[in-house]
Amino acid sequence: MLKKILVIEDNLDTTSVMRTVLEREGYSVMTALDGEKGLESARTFHPDVILLDLMMPIMDGHTTNHHLKKDPLTKNIPVIVVSAHSEAERPATPGTAAPIDGYLIKPVSTKLLLAKIQAILGASPK
Repeated sequence: MLKKILVIEDNLDTTSVMRTVLEREGYSVMTALDGEKGLESARTFHPDVILLDLMMPIMDGHTTNHHLKKDPLTKNIPVIVVSAHSEAERPATPGTAAPIDGYLIKPVSTKLLLAKIQAILGASPK
């Protein structure tokens, strides 16, 4: 069974590149352009890992991750933040801090992205 990755990212170019790279590696990929759609997708797609941007419309990444970690259906899904800002530059809004499983700064190399995903999943895409 293919490993599933949900990309929650509002930049269409970044989303397209991630989808292409991940599908070429054999992952099943779903995308969402904002945090609210990302939460819905996580609940229905049941991904093995989530790649999450922080700066998005409607619901930012910190708030999205907070809701993911509170929901029994999604709380155990590993989350890798992929952001243009370092962790120190983008602190969480009070009350929204939740654990993450990795942090990558954009622009992230394909090799580093795939290595982080494989380290978390501990397996190949299939």
